[in-house]
Amino acid sequence: MANDLVFQCRCGSVAGVLHDASARTGLRYVCHCDDCQAYAHHLGRADMLDPAGGTAAYQTNASRLRITRGLDKLASMKVAKLAMRPALRWYAACCSTPLFATFDTGQRSFFVLLLANTDPKQADALLGPSLGIVWRKFAAGDVSDRKDASIPAILWRMLTREMNARLNGDWRNTPLFDPATGKPIAVPYQITPEERAKAEASIAKLSSSSAGPARAR
Repeated sequence: MANDLVFQCRCGSVAGVLHDASARTGLRYVCHCDDCQAYAHHLGRADMLDPAGGTAAYQTNASRLRITRGLDKLASMKVAKLAMRPALRWYAACCSTPLFATFDTGQRSFFVLLLANTDPKQADALLGPSLGIVWRKFAAGDVSDRKDASIPAILWRMLTREMNARLNGDWRNTPLFDPATGKPIAVPYQITPEERAKAEASIAKLSSSSAGPARAR
């Protein structure tokens, strides 16, 4: 379809689309949080981050996702220091490509696609420009030339989508979670404190070498 945003992992074994992707149906921004950075560094894919450690992301309903190839190759993990935090990070086990972020239950219809796995021209045409950056305090280098996206506005739209999905049952329409239980199809791996520390050391090393304004699409 014309508004389908196509994505795939680095080796091409995992691929899919987001249906009806647009600025109206979701939010595009760049996240600099420490968990997003640890996620990429732990998987050895810091190349997917911008020079300031930012992750170009698009947040929408989980029901818009369709996996067209490689569902059995999806894996999930938790990278937060506190294990009770609900965020899951999904990746392609075949080539360690970071792909998505969700909560740890399908009952919360929250989904983030990493735009580094899409065609930049198609993403720009469908989604429009980024709203700005979030979690500026974790950025490496100078991001003073970039505007902030409104976190309250992002949270409000996220919660509104979640409530609607719970009321109409749309939360069940995602390939990442069991529609009956809401449990993820891939049992999450919790990275160890040692693995998190190693990722943070990698982030610090990259941050120390960053200089000048950093940009992200």
